[in-house]
Amino acid sequence: MLRFAWCVPPLLEEITLGNESKAEECLITSYPTSDVGKCLFAPARPIELPESITSKFLPDKDHARAKRVDWSKMESVQNAFTERYLAEVR
Repeated sequence: MLRFAWCVPPLLEEITLGNESKAEECLITSYPTSDVGKCLFAPARPIELPESITSKFLPDKDHARAKRVDWSKMESVQNAFTERYLAEVR
């Protein structure tokens, strides 16, 4: 099992748990450390983008308006919507 200094990746732990094929386990656990895996799983690094690219993004003031989603509130609203939908459609 691939282990990093500070954690066991949950996805790898789930995939390899109870897996009897050592060959498959080796392929699965070695993928994140391959060149392709490093590109996919590496943390994003801040870089300066050229003006030709940044001009296609929304302005910073529009991003500043974004708010966090209150998932517990959304769940309660979704439950009410589901109950109403089922009551009216049936």
